[in-house]
Amino acid sequence: MRRIALFASAFLALGCATVHQNEHVGFHFQADIGAGGSQSTASDSGIDAKYSGGAGLFSVGAGGAVVPNLILGAQIWGSSVPDVRLTIDGESRTISDLTYQTYGIGPMVKYYFMPINVYVAATPSFGQLSLRDDQSSDETKWGPALRLALGKEWYASQRWGLGVAGVLHLASNKPEGGGPTWTTLGGGVVFSASYN
Repeated sequence: MRRIALFASAFLALGCATVHQNEHVGFHFQADIGAGGSQSTASDSGIDAKYSGGAGLFSVGAGGAVVPNLILGAQIWGSSVPDVRLTIDGESRTISDLTYQTYGIGPMVKYYFMPINVYVAATPSFGQLSLRDDQSSDETKWGPALRLALGKEWYASQRWGLGVAGVLHLASNKPEGGGPTWTTLGGGVVFSASYN
């Protein structure tokens, strides 16, 4: 009898996990970190300028399922490029004490295709660029930005998923003091963790 009771408990637990793992419902939290690249370009009076380099990528988001597998929430995301490469009219140099960052915040829309647990996500955002060294920082005005992601997760437990995703970010920003618009394009690969 005891074996039957143990078997029944294990079967019910497995059944609950299977039901949950076929749908994303309730509260949702996600975070990711990874690497890729980013570049911001501008042109003024026939002079082309570009900041670029390898970037660290990250995001943190939270929300909830409005229907199974459709998540609405908010997300903060960013990229950071150390040892920035500055290119002006085709001539490049690396500035080792300068960090170039892109970051944004906005509403996140995320949809899971189940049961394969593949997702697509989009975060239309307000974004900003910054340049920082040991002594000062320079930031643009806030402008339109967008982060896109396509990923796959595997269940590490009944509610935690671990995965990998390709991400892309775009932004358009004007300097605080006036001048040409900086257009940003970046992306890469991130490792993610989500709770649902």
